Amino acid sequence: MIITADAGILARATSRSNGPARRLLGIIAEDPSHKLVLSPYILAEVGKTLAYSKLQQILRITTEEIHEHVSYLRRIARVIEPEIGGSVVLGDPKDDPVVYTAVAAG
Repeated sequence: MIITADAGILARATSRSNGPARRLLGIIAEDPSHKLVLSPYILAEVGKTLAYSKLQQILRITTEEIHEHVSYLRRIARVIEPEIGGSVVLGDPKDDPVVYTAVAAG
């Protein structure tokens, strides 16, 4: 199965987490029949999301751990550069790159 996830899910899947997002990421990483496909945009959004001071306090995550998490995602995923076209998510255009990544991933 080809899987694309947004920054909200991926930010919840840090090594400090043991919730559903982390378990899902573990399943994807361990099963070769699954392929996580991300884009540079999604990886940058994960880093930005985790860098919010309020979230850093809640997760007790360091800047180094944020970089490690993004690097881990980069290692387990196929990173592609999708072509971005017109707006497709009218309610939240910031989700457009996620949709375009999923479409380009197949």
